[in-house]
Amino acid sequence: YQAGEISIGVTDESHVAPIELQVNGCGWTCYRHLGWSVASTAIGRLLEVLSDFVAAPTWNSLAALVRHGDVHRFVERQLDEADLRSDFLVDLDQLLADHFPLQLSDPLPTAAKQRHKTAIRVGQIARDWLADFLVSSQTSQQISIAQWCRRLTSLLRSLYPDFCATEAVADTADSYSRTQWAFQKSVDLLDRFESLN
Repeated sequence: YQAGEISIGVTDESHVAPIELQVNGCGWTCYRHLGWSVASTAIGRLLEVLSDFVAAPTWNSLAALVRHGDVHRFVERQLDEADLRSDFLVDLDQLLADHFPLQLSDPLPTAAKQRHKTAIRVGQIARDWLADFLVSSQTSQQISIAQWCRRLTSLLRSLYPDFCATEAVADTADSYSRTQWAFQKSVDLLDRFESLN
């Protein structure tokens, strides 16, 4: 039989992910009859770590945010050559281990500022990139759903510029990656929410 002619049925939904990993590891693509939840895509995971960071901008939530693969690449593009001598995650983890900083807004000790310049720069990149979200979450300023949708769409487009050029995705995502499909569907949904408000 060819790979496209094989169906695997499971009685317990918890078996789907491990089987899928195994099949993908063999170089075959899977079609999931149940479909994908947004939470199981890169966009869904991004929204989860992003909301954690905006709700509580701590060094730990920053570390979780920049560990997202797409955010990691975005931050790397923002860093200078000098900052890229080693992976910035190492410097960030070392800062967390050496000094136990809590809030991003709290002042760091002088020794931390001298030894962990790259980690501090990463924190600044994240704050600058997410400034619209952080300002509104830390003030009592009311933001309409339309404004939130516009800001989130802009953020997604800055993170996934290659996906902005693609045509609208059809109902099936055969020629698109899950992330491309989730990006397009998320932007479409955000546009609809924006127009409702």
